[in-house]
Amino acid sequence: MVRFATVLSAWAGQAKASRVLFALALAAALGTGVLAGCSSDGGSSASTGSQDSAQQAPASDVVTVTVGNTVTDETLASGEVELPEGATALDALQALDVEVTVEDSAYGAYVSAINGVASEGMSGWTFAINGEMPSVSAGEAEVQPGDTVEWTYIDMSE
Repeated sequence: MVRFATVLSAWAGQAKASRVLFALALAAALGTGVLAGCSSDGGSSASTGSQDSAQQAPASDVVTVTVGNTVTDETLASGEVELPEGATALDALQALDVEVTVEDSAYGAYVSAINGVASEGMSGWTFAINGEMPSVSAGEAEVQPGDTVEWTYIDMSE
C-alpha cells in the first residue's frame, strides 16, 4: 500500500502536460493492441502472426507411400499417410494398411516382409524417397511433407 501511495503522489505532483502525454500514450497503445492481452476482436488473449501460422499449419505431414513387387509386376498397396515431424520411411510404411515384418540388423531396421512377401536368397525389399535410395536404414531415413516413399520387392538373381 505504501508503494501505491508513493506512485499516486508522484502522479499528482507531475505537471498536467506530462499526465496528458502519458494518458495519450496509454490510449494509443490500447488502441493498437500493443499491450499484452489486447486484441482487435474484443477477446482477452493476444494473437501473433506466428501463433496464427501455427494454428493454420497441419499437425502432421502427408507422405505418399507405394509398395510394389517387380517380380510379379504388381502394386501391393499405395496411399497417403499422415505422419508427425521427424517420421521415417519405416514409419510411413507402417502407417499404410499393410502387414510389415521388421528385423534388427547391424545396419538398423530391416524390412524382411510386406503383406507376406518375404525376403529370401537374392530377393528382398528396397526403398527410395523421391526416387533416391538413402544410405541409411528405413528406420533412420526421415521423410518430409510431400515426399514419396517407394518400397520395391526386387530379385537380384535375375
